Amino acid sequence: MDGPLHQLEQYRSQIQSQLQLWMPQGDRKTPVMDAMRYAVLNPGKRLRPILMLEMAKLWRKNSELILPSACAVEFIHTASLILDDLPCMDGAEIRRGQPTVHRVFGEATAILAAFGLILHGLQTIHQNAISLGIAKSKIGRLFSSILQKLGIQGMIMGQSLDLQADTLTSSMIPYINYCKTTTLFEIAIEITSTLCKSSKLQLQEALLYVQNLGQAFQLLDDLIDMLGSNILSNKDLQHDQCKSTYPRIYGVAATLENIQNLVEKAMPLLAKDNLLYFLAQDILQQAKKLS
Repeated sequence: MDGPLHQLEQYRSQIQSQLQLWMPQGDRKTPVMDAMRYAVLNPGKRLRPILMLEMAKLWRKNSELILPSACAVEFIHTASLILDDLPCMDGAEIRRGQPTVHRVFGEATAILAAFGLILHGLQTIHQNAISLGIAKSKIGRLFSSILQKLGIQGMIMGQSLDLQADTLTSSMIPYINYCKTTTLFEIAIEITSTLCKSSKLQLQEALLYVQNLGQAFQLLDDLIDMLGSNILSNKDLQHDQCKSTYPRIYGVAATLENIQNLVEKAMPLLAKDNLLYFLAQDILQQAKKLS
């Protein structure tokens, strides 16, 4: 039966093989190249590239044409995890069920691997857009948005605020979660929209979906950190004990209600038989099991 779980596994298998293909290639085997491969090729959820491929499919485009960029977004996401795990950040020891990159290769190589993955990801997106004949002006606007969302107005700001999360007010939590998590979901959708030449309405609807999904996803992640098990998450838990996360301030019941509201906001955009609907519902079901 070609249900959502089967579709997810098909996408993950396809992305996993493509990740190996689009990894940086070089004549010399170096520690930083090994670290990049180690970080990327350990099995993960692949949620962002899956969203890209499914959105292209819903827009009736050939999703295979955007596979390089889907892999590139996973490179950038993986780089953010490497940096997040560093001793000077969260000090994590386990990621995706394996020792974190800095534990295996050292902190210096981990940092270089993260920068290498971000730059290679951006180069791959650019090459993909050029190969599809996207106008230079549209590529320029896309990269302006990508760099803004990766920078001090996006992911870097999110990580910076996360380091201060024990002193921040509860009103800052949605903004921190937006910067940390939602921005990369938005990047994935904006890339897909540009490469697939979607309409403005299609882009607006897709962004509304991932804005709600991203917030719900981060709330679930915070719940798992507080209540889950290492087996469930494949990473270290209880790193946020001193941070002002939503469930630690408002409690489990309020967090679950918030996740449900976010999922419901995304639902009008989706038919019940597509994978995006299933992904949103799965976040809610996971949260309910934890609570």
